[in-house]
Amino acid sequence: MARRLVERGVRFVQVWNGDGMNATDWDGHIQCDRNHQARAAQTDKAVAGLLADLKSRGLLDSTLVIWGGESAAAPPTTEAPAARTAAITIHMASPYGWPEEA
Repeated sequence: MARRLVERGVRFVQVWNGDGMNATDWDGHIQCDRNHQARAAQTDKAVAGLLADLKSRGLLDSTLVIWGGESAAAPPTTEAPAARTAAITIHMASPYGWPEEA
């Protein structure tokens, strides 16, 4: 569906994955390894397929794909038992690549 929207000229497309249940979602606070493995299994092939579709149709040349998420909770430590920091993971695909090294 996302590719079809891009083909039709939609300038911003958001695709969301999750069930809204904090305990079993990307931002779950228990069994994080299991939750993240399950969510990654749901999205890995889909994102790879989207990128392949966009590239094969020449749409990746003019499309920036950003795949990301955030987690605002940091595990407590002895020094900061209630520490909370922002952690953001971003994956990007664009037609521009990395700049050449000098």
